[in-house]
Amino acid sequence: MGNDGNFAWEPRPGVVVRRAHPGDARQLAPWLRAADKKEIRLASGGPPIRSLLNGVEGAELCFALVADGRCEAMFGVTRQTRRFGVLWLLGSPWLAKHPRILLEGARTFLPILGRKFEVLGNMIWSGQHAYIKFLDRLGFEFRQHEEFPKEFLLFTKEVKEHV
Repeated sequence: MGNDGNFAWEPRPGVVVRRAHPGDARQLAPWLRAADKKEIRLASGGPPIRSLLNGVEGAELCFALVADGRCEAMFGVTRQTRRFGVLWLLGSPWLAKHPRILLEGARTFLPILGRKFEVLGNMIWSGQHAYIKFLDRLGFEFRQHEEFPKEFLLFTKEVKEHV
């Protein structure tokens, strides 16, 4: 794996994580988890494809998880401030069937996504029970934030000193 994020990671035969491109967003959008679609609707009111394309176009780093030739998830980090990176993940129901790959991937990619930031975080819809449990397991903290709608929580984690 290179320092610039131009690499592929293959946790299992037929499953690869690589840099994302707009075609991944178009492929994944119709297959997003219902909870991800609802979170997007509550947060932005826009269609899932717009959120996914914004991730590809605006992220500092953006990756696609491809299983058996189909994009099953996209994730990345977008710079909000010099020290804070907005971490995000959107995926299909495939993720729930492969929790070990998701956890291995998080442990592999969090250091890569966080290398230019002191803190990673984002807002999450409180109905995202599986993702909240997953983020808690990774050591993220949760709290209400006065600037977020009441059904959203802020999750954050200090990752390292800013480079």
